[in-house]
Amino acid sequence: MEELLRLPFPLPDTLSNPVRAREIVREVSRVVDFAAITATGFLANRYDIVKTASASVEGLIDEYFDILPLERALIDDTIQIIIPSVRPSRTNPNIPTIAPVSEEQQNRYVQCLCDTLSGWAVSDQVRVQGEVTVSSSLGFGVAVLTKRRVGKDTPVEPEPLDDLLKSLQRLREITSQRLNTIELIRGAKVFDRDRLYVVKPIGQRFWTQTAALNDADEIAGTILMQAAQGVA
Repeated sequence: MEELLRLPFPLPDTLSNPVRAREIVREVSRVVDFAAITATGFLANRYDIVKTASASVEGLIDEYFDILPLERALIDDTIQIIIPSVRPSRTNPNIPTIAPVSEEQQNRYVQCLCDTLSGWAVSDQVRVQGEVTVSSSLGFGVAVLTKRRVGKDTPVEPEPLDDLLKSLQRLREITSQRLNTIELIRGAKVFDRDRLYVVKPIGQRFWTQTAALNDADEIAGTILMQAAQGVA
């Protein structure tokens, strides 16, 4: 606690909206004081009280520090996946970074990746759609991204990915043609016309919001480099 109190902290008067900042401080103080008093009650459930109080002040703290939604996603990845993985204990040997990804995490990853790439598109008429499937037995998953032009392209149903082996066979054909190899490269990103195949191991660290932002940056950089080479 002493180390925490020594950290630099922006006071309300130093922020862009001091009036609102002071209101946030008072509101957070009220919630914490109420939780502290409630926790002293007979048979009080301290865990639930702390959990409720934390949920109540989290949005206020984000507003105080002007934390953007994408920054909140990075913070959540750090708290929920990175920190527990680098500090495992005997009582909690779970290591989230290498644990298999859940379906919810897959969907969040693809949604974040598609939204980020769509937001970076030159035209607001371009949208990126994505589908993903994961095989625990094979140890990796495949995300397929497709570029669509809003209102102009004929609606296309998402590519069926229930048969993972069929998708991987298509990937092997593409990589063997361009890389002269017959082995599938894990972690590869392969462009095929208007589609992009992303192959990733099933560990959770590869499917976080942070990974989605990093992958979006790499994909955008690759596209820009190809465009520059085409102009040259």
